[in-house]
Amino acid sequence: MPKLRLQSLFYSGVLLLITSIPSAAQFQPLLIFNAPPTPVNGNGYDTTFEIMADDFSFPQNVTLQKVSFWTTDQNNLSGWDGTLKYYIFSDANGKPSSVPLYQANVFNVSVKDTGKKVLQTFTENEFSFTFPTPVKLKGNTKYWLGIHLNNSYVLKNIFWETTDQAFGIPSYSAFQGNLNNWLLNYNNSNLAFKINAIPTNERVVLKRQSASSSQGFLVFSTK
Repeated sequence: MPKLRLQSLFYSGVLLLITSIPSAAQFQPLLIFNAPPTPVNGNGYDTTFEIMADDFSFPQNVTLQKVSFWTTDQNNLSGWDGTLKYYIFSDANGKPSSVPLYQANVFNVSVKDTGKKVLQTFTENEFSFTFPTPVKLKGNTKYWLGIHLNNSYVLKNIFWETTDQAFGIPSYSAFQGNLNNWLLNYNNSNLAFKINAIPTNERVVLKRQSASSSQGFLVFSTK
């Protein structure tokens, strides 16, 4: 079996793990982005009434495998209908673009009560999901992860928890899912999430997705 070479470093205040591998499919996903929940300026931003998004980047090409993020609420998630939609956006002058590169409803969502209380009364839960289709992204490029809980845009007070990790740009929100109107979140806080991925030397092809089903392609070379 070929040897795996692993290197760790800090990138924009976030711990990254880098691997050099001859065949990505032979190995388990690695934690390559980690901004743990350490709430600042309150407990978070509601992700039922709006789409919440925060930026991330890696030093090399990857295929995303799994995302975890943390929420807080006061009703044991009774306001969540069990649906979750994720988005991956390119960067458009410091905020998410209006057209997702990837988007999908996710049905393999794991939710775990961490046992932690935020601001004494808010229960913290860790949401995790694997991407239903491969998400291949180019290294040294800024992207945005967007999350929306529920099948509608009705306020249910489930908050995507914040972090005191200073990385990239503060989080943005799309009011009631309007991707043409991204607004910087008040208090300028980042969101807590982590990403597991497999570093790859493959050619990266990004397909834009839109409501009209029209498709264009952004093609990047790893060379």
